[in-house]
Amino acid sequence: MIQLEIGLEGTAQLVVGQDEPTAALGLKALSTPTLVGLIEEAAINAVHSRLEPEFITVGGKVEIEHVAPTPSGTTVNTTAVLTKVEGKRLTFAIRAHDALEEIARGTHERFIVELEGMQERLQHKEDRVPPAPSWTATFKVRWGETDAGGIVFYPNFFTWCNETIGAWLNQVLGLNFSHLMQQEMGFVTREARCEFLGSLVYGDTIEVEVRLAELRQKFFSFQFEIHRLPDLLLVARARTSHVWVKMLPNGELESMPIPAHLRERLEKLLPPNRGA
Repeated sequence: MIQLEIGLEGTAQLVVGQDEPTAALGLKALSTPTLVGLIEEAAINAVHSRLEPEFITVGGKVEIEHVAPTPSGTTVNTTAVLTKVEGKRLTFAIRAHDALEEIARGTHERFIVELEGMQERLQHKEDRVPPAPSWTATFKVRWGETDAGGIVFYPNFFTWCNETIGAWLNQVLGLNFSHLMQQEMGFVTREARCEFLGSLVYGDTIEVEVRLAELRQKFFSFQFEIHRLPDLLLVARARTSHVWVKMLPNGELESMPIPAHLRERLEKLLPPNRGA
């Protein structure tokens, strides 16, 4: 492992976007979590090229004062200077500026670790952590989703539910729809219903939470709650039911048991007493 000298410096830059977490508070400004990510990037840039290929650095501690706001569309520059090396522990002095002033200062600690060892630790932990029982997706109401009065047209609630299912199956279960199509199998919707508890208008941001509600041999269903952000007003509850199918040579669909490997993973996401 190469000796790292005090004074190594790294930089990172970004233009503050319109979709920062602060938007939920009514502000178009750089958020502190985004700033922390930029600080980490600068520190990585300071030392990464000096390490052997089998080593990386990982974050351990961040202490910053975020002292001034930065509006969307503004460029932010961060600098990380290596100030202390204690074995595998590295300490950096941090500064961040926008076009007008210093916006943050502080320190950041990172640790040098073996890449292969970290990958093994992550894999071991991933194998032991159960899948999340629920998952959320966020949407912003578009003009085309509203009626002449600017209020969301009710079929769009089902569209958001369907898109949330697709994202959940892909990111939580790793289910690839293109791969399913190649195997001429998949699932179709048997039933969909929704209880409308409030209205949404153009520009609203919503959060859709999906949860597996029931699992049978060929059948499964999802429950949804749709909240408006940032006040978390519950605007709808929904439920959809689906049947696993295969495509026959004549193009027709025929129900079939859910594949065993997928069913095993789905069972871990069920609430008690909801499986077959």
